[in-house]
Amino acid sequence: MTFVKLIGYLAFTEVYLLLTAPWRFGRFLPLITKGTAGVFSLLWLGWMLAAITSDLTNHVLLELLARGVSRAVLTGVVTLSIFIVCYPSIKRLEWLLLGLPVSMVVSLFYFRPGQADTFGATFDDILKFDTSLNYILTAAVIAASAWLYERLPLAVIAGLFACSPLYIALGSRSMGGVFFLAAVTTLAFRLVQTRGRVRTKVGFARLCVIAAVAAVGLTGLKYGYEYAAENRLLSEKHLRKYDEEKQAKGGVFVGSRGVFILTGIIAWMDKPLLGHGSWPEDTAGYYAQASEIVERRGVEARVHKIGGKTIRRLLPVHSQMFGALVEHGVLAFAFFAFMAWLILWSITFVPALLPRYTALFAVLYWVNLWNLVASPQGHRVPMAAGWAFFLLAYAYRAERKRESLGTIRRRSIAMLSDHEAAAPAVREAA
Repeated sequence: MTFVKLIGYLAFTEVYLLLTAPWRFGRFLPLITKGTAGVFSLLWLGWMLAAITSDLTNHVLLELLARGVSRAVLTGVVTLSIFIVCYPSIKRLEWLLLGLPVSMVVSLFYFRPGQADTFGATFDDILKFDTSLNYILTAAVIAASAWLYERLPLAVIAGLFACSPLYIALGSRSMGGVFFLAAVTTLAFRLVQTRGRVRTKVGFARLCVIAAVAAVGLTGLKYGYEYAAENRLLSEKHLRKYDEEKQAKGGVFVGSRGVFILTGIIAWMDKPLLGHGSWPEDTAGYYAQASEIVERRGVEARVHKIGGKTIRRLLPVHSQMFGALVEHGVLAFAFFAFMAWLILWSITFVPALLPRYTALFAVLYWVNLWNLVASPQGHRVPMAAGWAFFLLAYAYRAERKRESLGTIRRRSIAMLSDHEAAAPAVREAA
């Protein structure tokens, strides 16, 4: 993605979709105001209202207010725009997903301005895995899942399994677990999918089997990571992080992501309705309180800079849902909670209804659930493309239900007509 500096750094795609949104939304208003997309639109408006109200009430700096509100505006605009452009053919989404890693590479090497803020690194160390290459590789895997699964299903599944230890070895533990779950989910659905028969839902028993296999596999992955750390097989950086986190109550997960979520809950309790505003400062020591509760060692230092000068130490929450709750209150949380439920429930029908996209679904399913619960908002365009996929899936299911009801209605009318036509002959025979 190529970026331009406006309110922060915006992708050219975002700028284009924002400028053309009035025409697009006006023309396709019925599409985004009905069904699942309609609920999404309504809650999105609630988030924008909450962002404006919260930032004004908390007297947030003008720059942070503009960035906080624009984040809410752009998230909805980009998601709904991609949904409109791709409806009713998910095939169009494949081209967008293919373009993401390509545009990231182009932006990385030929559009240097903004890279430090966008990818979290200076240009000198931009090729470190935990900055730009992580995004590029993830986008490439998502594109491959969309394009190759139908033709090379086993190769895609093997690639997803291979990504798991690769990400862990390179320091991205969460994505290693995410790709392992995606691989297990794809393989399991591949084994249980019925050939030659179109289904509209996945049976409960099959979901239980898949969940059990994923739980066993993820437990094995966890112990494998702990074995590697205890035997000093990881880099010094990751060993230090592991040593800080393992002492926490509940183990590594609580010591890493759990403490951030707890930080958000403690902060939210102080301002439960409107939140603390965009990019709040940890003036009350919420993170220290959460660390003390779970007995985690180490310090989380997130800072916000203007003109190279640190002006505030940010409140670390590291979660889209709980971050929205802390920043903009319950209305913002409702939007992200709805997205989490929407994605979570999609496993009951998407692999059956759209079998050719099973691998893409599995990757987007676990990536988005993890990001909603335990990661901050990253690049909007890839995230919006993933959300648009689920909106498209729900819209496609609704269309199939309407077709099924129409078929049943036509058959009933035909049977009634045949019965009425046969009635006189029966009476004459009598």
